[in-house]
Amino acid sequence: LDGSGSLSREEVLQVFRQSEASEERAQSLTSAWMCHLDRNRDNRVSFPEFQAGVIELAKVRDPRVWPIAGVMLVTGLSVGLVIPAMPLLVKLLGLSQAEFGYVITAFGLSKLLANVPAALCADTLGRRASMAGGMYICGIGAFGFVTAKSLIGIIIARLFSGAGASFVMAGSTTAASDLSTPLNRSRMLAPVLMAFSAGTVLGPAVGGVLIGYIGLEPTFAVVTFMFLANGICA
Repeated sequence: LDGSGSLSREEVLQVFRQSEASEERAQSLTSAWMCHLDRNRDNRVSFPEFQAGVIELAKVRDPRVWPIAGVMLVTGLSVGLVIPAMPLLVKLLGLSQAEFGYVITAFGLSKLLANVPAALCADTLGRRASMAGGMYICGIGAFGFVTAKSLIGIIIARLFSGAGASFVMAGSTTAASDLSTPLNRSRMLAPVLMAFSAGTVLGPAVGGVLIGYIGLEPTFAVVTFMFLANGICA
């Protein structure tokens, strides 16, 4: 501000005061700012010091990404829990190989077609609304598995599950991107995507154990509850 090419503590304090922050808040921000950026402790911040400090901050992973990763872990786990139940449904309903193929395809097809609406929802209604709405849609799909008594019912349930997964994925990845910078974007997205993958890996094992101990319908009731609870917490 004084044309010296560097900022003194008083100049930084003046900037924070002009931002309508309280005096206590301005003093606190100035102390934190100088502590991080004043590398040589001369009470002035040169441009190289400022540039190095900003780049360092931009590389740090924002801790707010961990709740998003938690949502994705539960989502992946809930999706994976369904997999061990598929052979049992084939047996109970007497589905042919072709009909079983339709059931599997319904999830991927719905997820594919819902990608664009999910992205629009994340942009217009917000990231949290997209994640929570996706959880509720997945919950409807899981409940559909409990009540389905025919091929059509199972296909409809899978369509809901695929669409819901798209909304959750769109909301979570966009939210992680919003919190990121060009220097830490991969660090921000990696936990979210890895959590979903971990959930889908663990889900079949957990689902197999649950089905073996409590049965098919109670397992899907657990999945439905997990989606709805996750939607509330999203």
